Order: sequence, then structure tokens, then C-alpha cells
Amino acid sequence: MIPFVDLQAQYRALKPEIDAAVLKVLDQAAFILGPAVAAFEKDFAAFCGTTEAVGVNSGTSALHLALLAAGVGPADEVITVPYTFVATVAAIEYAGAKPVLVDVEPDYWTMDPAKLEAAITPRTKAIMPVHLYGQPADMDPILEIARRRGIPVIEDAAQAHASEYKGRRCGSMGLLGCFSFYPGKNLGAYGEGGAVVTSDLLPALRITEAEFDRMVARERVELERRVERYRAGRVLPSVHGRDVVLVDDGLATGVTAEAALRALRAEGPRRLVLAVPVSSPDTAARLQPPADEVVTVVSTRDLVAVGVWYEDFRQTTDEEVIALLGRGARG
Repeated sequence: MIPFVDLQAQYRALKPEIDAAVLKVLDQAAFILGPAVAAFEKDFAAFCGTTEAVGVNSGTSALHLALLAAGVGPADEVITVPYTFVATVAAIEYAGAKPVLVDVEPDYWTMDPAKLEAAITPRTKAIMPVHLYGQPADMDPILEIARRRGIPVIEDAAQAHASEYKGRRCGSMGLLGCFSFYPGKNLGAYGEGGAVVTSDLLPALRITEAEFDRMVARERVELERRVERYRAGRVLPSVHGRDVVLVDDGLATGVTAEAALRALRAEGPRRLVLAVPVSSPDTAARLQPPADEVVTVVSTRDLVAVGVWYEDFRQTTDEEVIALLGRGARG
């Protein structure tokens, strides 16, 4: 049987070059963004005939972020085609907009420009033609209609790396062009990947800002998920014979530190560690408490926390404990 896509054969043909590039990233420990990504963005922009390229995590995110950069939001409409991968329409819905489908023409199965204008309404905020199987959409009439109506064009070029339309690279003709580097694509990565290209600096900056906001939101969700697992007052695995109790200030739990402390005091004398979550072991290691305060790092699979040891917890006041834990949390 001949495989539809033989990624192993592709790797073997380029093995020395690929291995050297991967080992260089490992040697630099530049795993998030870093010089390799910056160099690729510069090279890919030049390859596409644009001035800017922003690397993202997938083709779907490229489409989503491009729509946000173009100002698409709830109650808006985006015109695209029904004959495409599901991510095209999904990205429109992620932006809160409504997909409006224009049929494809019969020769190349890309957007039929003759049917485009009839689909435009006062709510149309973007037009998203799809270049399919390396075949560009008929862009000149699409761009002319969009220019006349004042509507930005966002190209879905996820299957059209290096494809050209009348001497112009796919992705370079509209306001924004979106690419996927899924391993099976025309230009595939070893994992997920995507990019947005443009020759307009403003939407490029908007994409970078939106990508950062999404990253911060993901980090917040992850932290809340971890804290939810260890609600304030719940006992964690013991450390050197002492119970470990996580105390937080109500994040994702609705339980304040004061309430947790009152509940613990009601249980009588305890040998325990009070702990607050921190972002990483490095953060915990940087904390420098006064010499008379015994502090340790509590680390489990889903939690890193700074802990304060107590022989008899009842001998301290709530204010003292909260102040001490607050210094750890700010670290």
C-alpha cells in the first residue's frame, strides 16, 4: 500500500538538516518563541511577499486571530465557502460572527466571484476566500468587489504555501493571509503550527497582542484548575510527618484564607505546613524568608507551593499567618 502522506520518507530525505536544526534549539533551550521562531517569521514573510509574519500555534488560531485583528466580532458576518476544512467556519464562530457561505465555481472548487456580491449585507465584516489543494481562488474580482465595498479580505491559505495567482503569492493579496503547518500540509511542521502574514503593521501588532491575551487567559485557567483541585483547607500529601494544607485567598474556590484558618483552629493542635500556590519551583526557590521562619517547598504533580511549618498551629494569630503567606504568594 502506498501511504497518502509518507512523513517518514520526507524526514529521511532531509534528516541531517532537520536534526541539526532541532539539536540547535535543544542546545539553546529556546523552546518558547526564541531566535528560531523570529528567524522563521522573517524568512516566511519574505517567502510570501509580505513585510510581516506572526507565528501562532495552528492554522485555526491563525484564522481566528486574523479575524480579531480585522475587527470581526459578535453580530458580524464573514463570507466564505462551504467546500473547505471545518476550521475555516469554526474560526468565524470563535470570533462570535456568523459564517455566510458562497458556493464554489465548478472548475477549481474555490469561491465563485459571480456569487459573492449578492451575499454581502450591511453586517459583512470580512471576506475569506479559501485557496484549496494549492489552487488559488480567483482573487482579482474578489479583491475588486471587496475594495469597492470597503471590506477586508482574509485569505485562508492553509493549503496553498508557495502557490501563486498571476505572479502573486497566496496569502499576500488580501489584508491578511493565514497558513497552517500541520504535518500533512504542503509545508508541514513536526507538530502543530501556523502563521499570519500581512504587509500592514497594525493588524500584525493586533495579532501579537491578541495572542498574548489568549496565552495569559490559558495560564489563568490552568492556575484556577490546579487550585480547584486543592481547595483551601484540604489536606495534601504529608511532608516529613506533617500534614500540608493549602490556603489561598478564594481563587476559584470561594473559600477565603480566614475561613480556612478558622476551620483548622477548630480541629485542635496540629503539626502541619500551611502552603500557598506559586507559579513554579524557581519562584519558590527565590523566596527569602526571615531566618526565624521555617519555610519549605511543597511540590506535587499539579502544584508548587510555599509552606510554613507549625508545631502547634493554635499559637499563631490569623493576621500573622496571612501576612506570612502573603509574602510567599507575592513571590
